[in-house]
Amino acid sequence: MDMRKIIILCLALTVGVISFVNAQDNKEEKKWDEIDLDSSEVEQLDSTEIINVVNNVLTLKNPSFDWFRRATWILYNVKSEKVRECYVMWAIQKELAQHGYGFGTVNDVLEDIRLCSKSMKLSNQAKVLVDRYCRIRGGRKVEAPAFELKSLQGEDVRLVDLKGKFVFMFVWDGENAMEELSIMKAIGAKYKDSTNVCCLTVAVLPINKTEAWENFVQREKIGNHLKCLHTEKNSSFIQDYCITELPRCVLIDQDGKIVNAWGISPKEDGFMFYLDRVINRLEAEPVSINDYR
Repeated sequence: MDMRKIIILCLALTVGVISFVNAQDNKEEKKWDEIDLDSSEVEQLDSTEIINVVNNVLTLKNPSFDWFRRATWILYNVKSEKVRECYVMWAIQKELAQHGYGFGTVNDVLEDIRLCSKSMKLSNQAKVLVDRYCRIRGGRKVEAPAFELKSLQGEDVRLVDLKGKFVFMFVWDGENAMEELSIMKAIGAKYKDSTNVCCLTVAVLPINKTEAWENFVQREKIGNHLKCLHTEKNSSFIQDYCITELPRCVLIDQDGKIVNAWGISPKEDGFMFYLDRVINRLEAEPVSINDYR
């Protein structure tokens, strides 16, 4: 069987088009093991297929590797620029979308790209992507992107008008966020009389779905103690805050700096304690120029 047929068969197995009985599992593993990631057959696949092939091959070779360690392995062991570009950019995008920009693994992969790449193409692509996420990193180092969104009552809510308050935003896109929304209602009730904390929910809506959102918010009484805002999927708000996976939470301090834009969720144990602790600590801290470097 030639290499392209092996790859197509393996991809079919991945999406469940073909089912093998348990006795054939070893045959499937052998097929993955036969794939040469530098072959012309792999290069002829589209990006999604290449990513699937790499993940399946490396699951067999190195089952403990996460996607970043796989990306590093690809950089050091695969010559095909197409395979390297497809997989490494996918891994960086996935990491940034889920965890935002940090100084650890992302920078490590950027250094691996610099060391292993023959041209600047992959390095430049990765830098553009990382720079975009770097602009909204936490730690009170960067200004939160300005926004102006419509509320349930039809008013324009602007971030600049909330300066002087801690702003906690919960960004969501449907009824699958009911658990978080119920916790957000409790958070809103807790801070309803606060003069320095503002809790927002931002619904990401398809075009012409505003009425359905309004009915849902009113039915579930989400707007009793929360400002309920909405935006569209391709809005500047979504682009500026690099929102590709939902739900997302963003905490902004009273000076308009991002405290945390990833890694926090109302569903996490101790979330209310965390939010109280962060707000109380930031209130007590004098503003230092070092906070913003």
